[in-house]
Amino acid sequence: MSTTPTPPVSHGSAPSRMTWMDAMRGFAVLLVMFTHTYTMPQGLDATFSSVAFANVVQVFQSWRMPMLVFLSGVLLPRSVSKPLGTYYRGKAERILWPFLVWMVVLALATGRPGSLLSGEFWRGGAWHLWFLWVLMLCYLIGPVIRRVPALVVAAVLFVLLLEFVSGPRDWVRPLYWGVYFFLGAASARLLPRIRTAPAALGVIAVILMVLTVTATRTGALVVAERQPWSVFAALPGILVVLWLGPRLPRLPFLEFCGRRSMVLYVAHMPVLILAVAAFRDLAAVRPVDFYVAIASFTFLVPLALALGYRRVRWLFEFPTAGRGRERPRTRAAVPEAADAVPAQTAEPAPTTAPLPVVEPASEPQSTAGPAPATEPASDAPAQVPRPRPRHAD
Repeated sequence: MSTTPTPPVSHGSAPSRMTWMDAMRGFAVLLVMFTHTYTMPQGLDATFSSVAFANVVQVFQSWRMPMLVFLSGVLLPRSVSKPLGTYYRGKAERILWPFLVWMVVLALATGRPGSLLSGEFWRGGAWHLWFLWVLMLCYLIGPVIRRVPALVVAAVLFVLLLEFVSGPRDWVRPLYWGVYFFLGAASARLLPRIRTAPAALGVIAVILMVLTVTATRTGALVVAERQPWSVFAALPGILVVLWLGPRLPRLPFLEFCGRRSMVLYVAHMPVLILAVAAFRDLAAVRPVDFYVAIASFTFLVPLALALGYRRVRWLFEFPTAGRGRERPRTRAAVPEAADAVPAQTAEPAPTTAPLPVVEPASEPQSTAGPAPATEPASDAPAQVPRPRPRHAD
C-alpha cells in the first residue's frame, strides 16, 4: 500500500488565489451570522429557542471567530511587504472606514444616535464591530514582524494577556484575539506543508477538535477572553480547516461569501436588529415564523449588498480606495504561486473589491477583516531592445 500523501485539490484557475481560503472564510462568516440570528434576539427581548440550533451554535462556538481572525493573520506577511505608507493607507481605507460607517449605522439602528457623541461607544467597537477594532490594532503593530518573528509577537501578547486579564475589556480583547492573528501570520509559511501532510495529521486534528468541542459543551472547558489558556482550544479546529480546505471541491457560493465577507459581517447585525424590532410581536405567538422572518432578512439583505457591491462600495471601503496608486501595465504580470498568496480579507482589489478580515482580495476580511481581494502581482521584467523600458513603479 502506498504511503504517499494524497495531494490537495487544486482550486481556481488563477494561480495567485487560494479559493479554498475564500470558502473557509465564507463558511465562518455564515456561521457567525447564523449564531447571531439565534442568540441576539434573546438579548433583544424576543423569545426564540431551539435545541437543534443551540447544539449547532455550541459545536462551532470554540473556533468560528478564531478561524476568521487566524485567516486574517495568515495574510499579514504579504501585506507588510508593501511600503509602510501604502500598507497603512490600505488598512485605513478598508478597515477603519467601514468601522466608522457601520458604527454610525449601528447607532441609528438601535435608536441611539446620541451615543455617537460618547467616547465609550466608539472605544472597542459596538456590538459585532469589535472584530474590526481588533483587526485595526493588530494591523497597527503588524509591521513589527519585519524584524520580530510573528510567533514571538503572539507569545508576547499571550504573556500580556496573562498579566492584564483582569483589565478593561477593550484591551483584554485585542490581546486575546491578537494571539490568533499573529499565530496565523506565523503559520503562513507552513501552509504548503500542512496541506500536503499525510492523513494521520488530519485524523489527529479531528480527534483533538472533537475532544475540545465535547469539553466546551459539557462545561469542562470555558472558552472566554478572560480565560487566557482557552486561546488554544480553537487550534485543533483551525488545523483541521487548514488541512482539509485544499482537499475539498470548489464551493462557489462559499467562495463568494468569503470574497465578500466584510460586507456580510458588518451589514448583518444592523439588519438583524431592525428585523427583530419589526417582528418582535410575532415571537411570542409564532416563534418559528418569527425566526424565519428575521433570518431571511439577516441573510438576504447582506447577500444583496454583496451582489451589488460596486453600487454600494463606499459603505465598505473609502470611496477613493486604490485610485491613483497604479500606473497602466505594459508588461505581463508574473503569476504567483497559489500556495504562497492567500486571498486578502480586508483589502479587496480596487475594481472588484470583495478583511479585518479582515476583508481583508476579499473582506475580513477582515479579515477581518472582520475584514476583507487578491492584490495585483508584481510586474515581470520584459526583454526588449533599446531604449530601455521604464519601470512601472
